[in-house]
Amino acid sequence: MIVVLNIDKVPSILKECFLLYSYKIHNYIVCIDGKIKYEFNYTENSALYNFANFLKENKKHYLTIDWLFDYFNYQFSYWNFIKESKEKDGGLYLIQLHWVLGKKALKRFNEKTQKDTYFYHSNFFPKFQIKKEDLIERLQQKGFLKTEEEEEDDKIVVFNGLNKREEELKQKKYNTIEGLEICLNFTTLFRFDSPLCENCNYRMSCKKTLRKNYPKVFQKRVAQKFVRYSRRKK
Repeated sequence: MIVVLNIDKVPSILKECFLLYSYKIHNYIVCIDGKIKYEFNYTENSALYNFANFLKENKKHYLTIDWLFDYFNYQFSYWNFIKESKEKDGGLYLIQLHWVLGKKALKRFNEKTQKDTYFYHSNFFPKFQIKKEDLIERLQQKGFLKTEEEEEDDKIVVFNGLNKREEELKQKKYNTIEGLEICLNFTTLFRFDSPLCENCNYRMSCKKTLRKNYPKVFQKRVAQKFVRYSRRKK
């Protein structure tokens, strides 16, 4: 069964990814009682929520298991190389969360070379044996993943009004190809109760995408349309 990220839990998902990799490479403090811990300070918590909001609002298509796995592999292979160099003479060098999550780190990831990718595949992977299944299992245990069917159901917007944020997004580049791309990537697609959708030049393309990718949602929205129509006639 296909699983997807729960978009409502992005900050917690990013935090769990960071903790998984930190534990794998021993990026933590060992207490007197033998327990391990990693405390997040104000700077790290701010970076966590700022980056999560940035991804949700601007790079929602990044939020997949595959992307997270590649992203954290690269970031931790980059910083662990520095960590090990610093610790050769003893002492502890902790990788900070705000070094890993942020626009600067994202830029470094997007500009990585084939040599960079080869390094973490040939060095980082064999040493720490981090697998995608480890990440999936951790997120599943925390309840941060859901089935494809649950994701489809989440796209249903019921009678209690339009989503203000979605309607604002639809107005960006309205009635243009660029606007259609915004809707396809960042909204729940065509809605019969949205004046913007009903008057859009690309409404047929959006309807077609909704019907193809989320047939249950499309059927329910059509049913809702007829219910609203029936109510108006009474």
